[in-house]
Order: sequence, then C-alpha cells, then structure tokens
Amino acid sequence: MPTASEKSKILPAITMVFLFIFANLIHLDFEQDWLNVEDDSQHKHVTTQIRLADSANIISSQPTDNFEFSPLSYIGTNVTSEGIYLLRTPLPSQSVSGGSQIISSATLKLTCIDISYTDSSNKIYLYSALVYETIDYSAVNWLSRNTTENWNQPGLSSSSDRSVWELPSTSIATSNQEIEYTLNITKHLQHSHSNSATHADIVISGKGGTTQCATTSNLTIQSKPELTITTQQNQYGDGGSVLANFVEEGAPLMKSQKLLQAQVRPTISYENLSGDHVEFQFSHHQDFRNNTELVRVYSTLNNQFITSGN
Repeated sequence: MPTASEKSKILPAITMVFLFIFANLIHLDFEQDWLNVEDDSQHKHVTTQIRLADSANIISSQPTDNFEFSPLSYIGTNVTSEGIYLLRTPLPSQSVSGGSQIISSATLKLTCIDISYTDSSNKIYLYSALVYETIDYSAVNWLSRNTTENWNQPGLSSSSDRSVWELPSTSIATSNQEIEYTLNITKHLQHSHSNSATHADIVISGKGGTTQCATTSNLTIQSKPELTITTQQNQYGDGGSVLANFVEEGAPLMKSQKLLQAQVRPTISYENLSGDHVEFQFSHHQDFRNNTELVRVYSTLNNQFITSGN
C-alpha cells in the first residue's frame, strides 16, 4: 500500500495521462433538416431581406446593465469579460395564396470591427443558438431575460436557455477594417416557423477575441444587421432521422480497445436515413466552439465524404 508521500507522486502522473487523452478527443454532432422536399425543382423560391425587430447586447462585466439601444454590440471574450448579442427576427406567415410556405434558408450578416484577439491565430468565430424563452429587450441583461425572471445560468450558459451552438460563421474583410460575419440560422428559423411562431430570438456568441458589431440601433443603415430569408410554397416534413452507427452523438471518438486512445481518423458511417442528406460536425471542444481548430463539417450535400451508409 503506498505511503502518503507515494500517493502524492502517483496522482499527478494519472492526471497528466488523462489530460493528454482528453485533449485529443473529437466530439460529434450531426444535423437534421426540417425541410423534407420530394422535388424541389417544382417549388418557386422567394428571397427577402427582413429588418430585425429588436436586439440587445449583454455583457458579463456589467451584469445588470441593459444595452437595447446601443449602436454597437460587443461579441466574444477578452481577459475580463464576455459579450453576447441577442436579436429578434420576425417570421413570415405560413399561409400564402395557393397554400402554405416554408423557410428553405436564412442567413444573418453582421458588420463588425475586430478589437482584440485571445491568441496568435487572430481569428474570431461567431456562433448562433435559438433562445427558448421570450426576451424583454428593454430589460434583458447578463443575469435575467426580463424584469422578473432570471436565465437558468447567467449569460445563457445553460442548455435550458438555448439550443446547442450551430456551425461557426464565415467572414470576409471589407473596407475600413470592417469584417462581415455571416451565420446560417436556417435551422433556428425553421424550428420556430414550423411551430407557428411569429418571431424567433437568436443569441450570438464568439470565440477567439472580441468583435464590435453594428446593431439595429446603428445610424449607418448599410451597417445594420442584415437578415435574408428564402421561402417557397411547400410543407414542412418531420425533420428526417438518421443513426450514426460509429459513435453516439456528442460522445468522444475512441478506438475500440482496452487502453483509452482517441480515434483521430474515424470512418463515417450511418444507417436508417429518413430524408435526403446528412451532415456531420467534428470538434475537439465539448460545445463545438473553438477558433483554433479547423472547421470539420462533412455533408452528403456539400464537402462530401465517401459514405458507408444506407
């Protein structure tokens, strides 16, 4: 039996082994689309730019302050604070002349200026999630979503307050040091629209630094957030389903052997696909937000992989 001094030597060794193992774990997420169309070519698409209904910035270092009418929103992290951006998107009616309509795509463009970075990659990614409860934008802050009800965890850190974070933004540098960040928020809007909601509340977070983005209250019209929605006459499907048979969703990828070892080159396989396409996302980070790694997204629609599914 080890003595007390021997135990203290053993524990750091075990800790280092497990830190090394878990540092290389890759987690899995896979997407299912709300749209289920048998012949998309027969459906007319209409693309519309829609003005956001409201927005507000909330900041961890100023947890009780409300920034509904601030012309700029700080998104991301620095050494002392974190900022996230909340916004409300109006949704089109489900009923149109001649039938019903669905949302087939939705993108959000933010005009920003990066003001700080947390590492040498000098790269910031923005991420979106759907907020589950209604927000009072005149009162929302880091601690609460209205004047009487708090978030389950400050800053919407709880999965009870929001959905999982979606795919990272893409970005392009424009004039005057500005950067346009574009986020695909199709899944969020489809979910709300298919449940007959009149609006959707979205939260935007950032990793890799802090970027300063124009809000709905900004006086420069061309810098305001830009929401583009494409609709078509159709009906929503059930979202489809698929079974990833090489790992459980959200689980770390491990080799099938007694000694724990990360599977860094997995073979993607699936079965029981109900629908047309499937998409897999891999990440070293538990919540899929990481600015220092490659964006690993593999899809049967784009960035295709060799499938072994059926």
